[in-house]
Amino acid sequence: MKLSPRNHRFNRLAAGCLGVALVITAASADTRSPKTDISRSIDIFTSVFKELQTNYVDSIDAEKSINTAIAAMLNDIDPYTEYYPASEQEDLAMMTSGEYGGIGAVITEIPGRGVFISEPYEGTPSQKAGLKAGDLIVAIDADTVLTWHNSQVSNRLKGEAGTPLTITVKRPYNGPDSILKFDLVRSKIQLPSVPYYGMVGDNTGYIYLTQFTDKSAADVRNALLELKKNPAMKSLILDLRGNPGGLLEA
Repeated sequence: MKLSPRNHRFNRLAAGCLGVALVITAASADTRSPKTDISRSIDIFTSVFKELQTNYVDSIDAEKSINTAIAAMLNDIDPYTEYYPASEQEDLAMMTSGEYGGIGAVITEIPGRGVFISEPYEGTPSQKAGLKAGDLIVAIDADTVLTWHNSQVSNRLKGEAGTPLTITVKRPYNGPDSILKFDLVRSKIQLPSVPYYGMVGDNTGYIYLTQFTDKSAADVRNALLELKKNPAMKSLILDLRGNPGGLLEA
């Protein structure tokens, strides 16, 4: 099965992980740099960075500079290998497993109007608290987010499972209760890679596969086995529209 090329970043994630493994296992003593060369190169890099920190006219963002250096090194060696810093580990985990800490709701941005709740997932903190599709997110805790973009709001809603937050929303009707506050506690959210499967017409099965995670194979298998219980099924549609790719093994 060919993965969609539309989301290069996601596909490179899987290919990069495999590429690292191949480089490590295929390397021999003849192709590896001597330990003395590696140590000297690291010392040179450290000395250059210290000189910049000490003598450069402006302050230097250490984390950003180091990440830039790592990205340039990997791009030169293997453009399909990517480095994810600690600040992006949660995003990496969500891409590979479909799991993240948050409130369990799809949000969408309408330019010029703000970020809205699009769909609270069944059984998640957002649904249990009473958030509804169409709610305009006004504030998160003490911060007004009306001018924030979708990614900013999403990052703020995510967090470690068990941590509290307060969301203020405006309901899409006029009245004294249109501004509402909800106290929530983030939990571990599992996004299904197959959110829907069923029959289309009398004899065609349908499976909607949204991403390739470590659970996708089992999700597709279970959906297919359920569909095959219907003896009338003669054909199958595997819907990959909007699927950004994912783990190479999946």
